[in-house]
Amino acid sequence: MRKFTYALIIGVIAALSLTCVSFAAEGVKSVSVVEMKGTVEIMKEGATEWTPATIWMKLGTGDTVRTEKDSYADLNFNGIGQAALVRVGESSSMKVASYVASGNAADRKIALDLSMGDVLVKANKMKTESQFQVKTPTSIVGVRGTGFKVSVSSEE
Repeated sequence: MRKFTYALIIGVIAALSLTCVSFAAEGVKSVSVVEMKGTVEIMKEGATEWTPATIWMKLGTGDTVRTEKDSYADLNFNGIGQAALVRVGESSSMKVASYVASGNAADRKIALDLSMGDVLVKANKMKTESQFQVKTPTSIVGVRGTGFKVSVSSEE
């Protein structure tokens, strides 16, 4: 009976370990909507219609976030071992142009395309090989670990 109990305990520990590794790997590669207010919509890459955003919704390369007036969305890049927190401000449109992440912090590459509105970024300190960029119609901003805001307004 003791051998069975030990085997059962070892089996449960192994299953939990594999589950934790699975969740950690998923968290490392994800962009998640962690907070939002008002009307926030997502256009998944290849889709033709906007979808209402939800808390913990996963985003990937090519997905676009759109907010209406008096709305915002907070995006967590990297879930576990957070690389950055990005707030997409009101009346904004931002695309996740590219997102490459792994357990190795040196392999992180994040590029955002802001076509309208503003984003507030809090990027954690990154390794020299890592990249974090925000592109606008007229400029490219690159950082290694700081907070900053980028705005794009219409010429009207």
